Amino acid sequence: MQALLRAKIRNIQISTYIHIPTMKIKFDRFYRYAEFTEILQHFVKKFPTLLALESIGKSHEGKDIWVVTATNQETGAAADKPAYWVDANIHAS
Repeated sequence: MQALLRAKIRNIQISTYIHIPTMKIKFDRFYRYAEFTEILQHFVKKFPTLLALESIGKSHEGKDIWVVTATNQETGAAADKPAYWVDANIHAS
């Protein structure tokens, strides 16, 4: 059984990028602020009923601090549903 499992695991290829039509996002590099902002805006534009983008303040450099809310807006407001917080891209971008 373990040999079969190891063989299956070897056949799994982990992609270093995600491709959404008109945008290829790589996970083997760091994005600068402007590039990351563009990616977030692109996701929200592609999935407007699932994603919302808002600024919750400014950094010490005067840049927006983005929050993406992911929820099915057709089933109600995000504030009325259980939530899960994920921090990402918070250092040196």
